[in-house]
Amino acid sequence: YYNAEGKLEFFNKITIHSPTEASFEGFDGEGEMIYRGKSFLENERITEQIVKRLEAGVVVDSSFSKLEFNERGFMAELLQTDGQGDTLIYERFDYLEFDETGNWTKSLAHDLADSTSPVIMTIREIEYR
Repeated sequence: YYNAEGKLEFFNKITIHSPTEASFEGFDGEGEMIYRGKSFLENERITEQIVKRLEAGVVVDSSFSKLEFNERGFMAELLQTDGQGDTLIYERFDYLEFDETGNWTKSLAHDLADSTSPVIMTIREIEYR
């Protein structure tokens, strides 16, 4: 990824091991690894992910994410915990509007760790060519 001035900020290397498992590494602009992890997939969707953040090549923290999807294949729930098992993110997603091709155009995210009230509304427009 490049910043507005065109300088490389970070990049990723992804290795697909099988239809159900992939690993990844993230590097800063100078090429130092800043995180690594593993993704587990079902039906071509990431359902679990482990990430370890690095500083000077040493693991300094980690997180585990579990994702669930609805019948249309959209993310329905995200639970992310730290290395000690404490909840970092616990969100549920509702999809309210869809375009003519079936992609969602309006969604609500609910913070289940703190409240069931919506905390983020996303409206998006997709331009098809």
